Amino acid sequence: MKNAIFLGALAIVASTSLRAQGPVDWNTAGNFSLNPLSSFLGTTDGVPINFRTNNILRMRLTESLPGQVIGTYTNENLSGNLGIGAFTSPNVSQPFSLLHLDNGGSQFSGYRPWFRPGMTVTNGSDLGWIGLKNEGGDLNHLTLAWADNTAGDGPDLFKIIFLANPTTTGTAGTVDGLETMRILPTTTGLESFVGIGDWNTAGVNPSERLDLLDGKLRVRDLPNDPISTSNDFVTVNSTTGVLEHRPLTTTGLCASGWTLQGNNAVTAFNSNPCLPQNADAVGIGTALTGGPPAAKLVVRATSINTGMNLSTTNAGSAYGAVVTATGGAGSIRGVQAFTNGDCTVAIAGDFISNNAANNAIGIKGTVNAGTGYSYGVSGITNSPGSRNFGVMGWCHTAGDNAGAANIGLYGAQNTGAFLSIPNGNYGLFATTLNHQAGVDWAGWFDGNINVTGTATIPSGMWIMSDENLKENIADIMDATGVIEQLVPKSFDYLVDQFPQVGLPSGNQYGFIAQELQTVIPEAVKPITFQARLDSLGNEVVPALSTMEMNPTTIIPFLVAAFKEQSARIDALEAQLDQCCTALHPGMAPGGDGSLKSAPAQENVQEQRLVIHPNPFTDHTTLSYFVPQAGKVSLQVSTSDGKPLGNLREEQAEAGAFTYEWNTSKLASGTYFCTLMVDGAVVVKRAVKVAR
Repeated sequence: MKNAIFLGALAIVASTSLRAQGPVDWNTAGNFSLNPLSSFLGTTDGVPINFRTNNILRMRLTESLPGQVIGTYTNENLSGNLGIGAFTSPNVSQPFSLLHLDNGGSQFSGYRPWFRPGMTVTNGSDLGWIGLKNEGGDLNHLTLAWADNTAGDGPDLFKIIFLANPTTTGTAGTVDGLETMRILPTTTGLESFVGIGDWNTAGVNPSERLDLLDGKLRVRDLPNDPISTSNDFVTVNSTTGVLEHRPLTTTGLCASGWTLQGNNAVTAFNSNPCLPQNADAVGIGTALTGGPPAAKLVVRATSINTGMNLSTTNAGSAYGAVVTATGGAGSIRGVQAFTNGDCTVAIAGDFISNNAANNAIGIKGTVNAGTGYSYGVSGITNSPGSRNFGVMGWCHTAGDNAGAANIGLYGAQNTGAFLSIPNGNYGLFATTLNHQAGVDWAGWFDGNINVTGTATIPSGMWIMSDENLKENIADIMDATGVIEQLVPKSFDYLVDQFPQVGLPSGNQYGFIAQELQTVIPEAVKPITFQARLDSLGNEVVPALSTMEMNPTTIIPFLVAAFKEQSARIDALEAQLDQCCTALHPGMAPGGDGSLKSAPAQENVQEQRLVIHPNPFTDHTTLSYFVPQAGKVSLQVSTSDGKPLGNLREEQAEAGAFTYEWNTSKLASGTYFCTLMVDGAVVVKRAVKVAR
């Protein structure tokens, strides 16, 4: 390390103060031990500085070397290039790039003028380079290039090899390692072949523009825009493994009974150049023999559980299947479906198209028997579209078509006929003839329900409250403190600004969700009303994220607070009885529970105590009036009657007084302030709230 630092310092000296010396050869023996400076030779400025050990050239630094000729390129500037190696070949005598590693190389025909910002490697008749290739302006592309004189068994390859520890098993642990890819340029210099696989072990070279030695080729996605109208197809040659382009001919189709009409493959029609004809049928999954078939197309599935699956995708209207039936006086069904077998779920669908009969039904589902679940109509949708309906019912009631009762979707249990329905318009009407609680339900919603209008429930809203359904049951503590923090409001909803919510108009009363959340977090939760779309999927009303509250959560706190207040009043009355009797024997409780005083206390009604603000946070003011001179005591106690101390106790003249009360060290909650003037008592409640 010391020798390397010393050599660097000498290189600086050679390139500055000794530049007039010309070419410098440092011939050293051993580990770079230097000869005297008198060994510097030459008189020309700017020629290479050579570093030698044991008289062997190890490193070459070209300080100033413009106007050089390399192959067919003239006037090349090699100044400042650093070379490591022999540089004994007349073709490779100077470093080609800023860093050049030479192991006795003679290849120079691969040199290009853009080699300077990179590293060149030469060995024998071969050359490699890696660096930034400038292609104009600030376009500098990281590039790997290699060259060969094409003699012998060339051109040479570009390989990517993975090396594992030699002690491991597998090809990666061998001397040559595991080759993962190679590139072979052709001798024409016009193309190259890229091969993926361990070609070194196989002992062959790729022979196609992209050649997969083994394994599988997977294409995750294929282009479908635009859709090809070609009748040709691509197949894999079973002999060579090469993808080939094959035309799809009519002759080939006729071998299977199909022919082409334009781009359409057809069969079983009159004048068909291929069999079958119009009088013949087509069977899929079955052989049609022994007489006329039951249908033009017969599909049978045994190991596959679906006989036929029809689907379509279209930017406009899309139909999975369109079926039209034309008949006489008998029943006409566009589609008739049967389910046969003793299965858990049996579903049948019966669709009737346009009809002039009295009753027109879009979908009619009939189940005659079923041991498990039975559905008259079952609608299932699995789609990432903007709107998905399992079952959708429309009832158009405009003009003369409007009836007394108009229902979009009707559901009735335990009846075979339509019930007597109150006149009106219903998006959904559901009923059951039985009304046994917990068994019969006109509707059951296992999830959230949003009602944007008024919900009328004559029998009231019932909530599950059985003790058997609950755990962690505990009494609510300090409910009074919670209720005192609630701030009821009156307000008007922004009805027109948020039509997707269905807000009521007019003056309303309640709470602000954000304020309620700080007091009773369980009573508030976020909700998002999704955007509303038109029939084309365009957004007409944006989504809205807001807050909602459950007012029933407040009721237990109200009841608990009332009970706490009742208990506190009882305790204070008892405390006042004891306090006043002890301090002023002339005062005693009356028969109605009030305090009676001696006749000298006639003006006690003028005695006042006011707390402002109330509720408060860290400070409030107690204002009181003393009607006549006497002993004044201003005391504070907790909500359960426990004394906290005297704020003021003195002999006072008649008049008005104030006391600034610092409550910063008190916990949030309810307190009682008592003003006593010669035994006459005034009590006021004080509420401290959190900041």
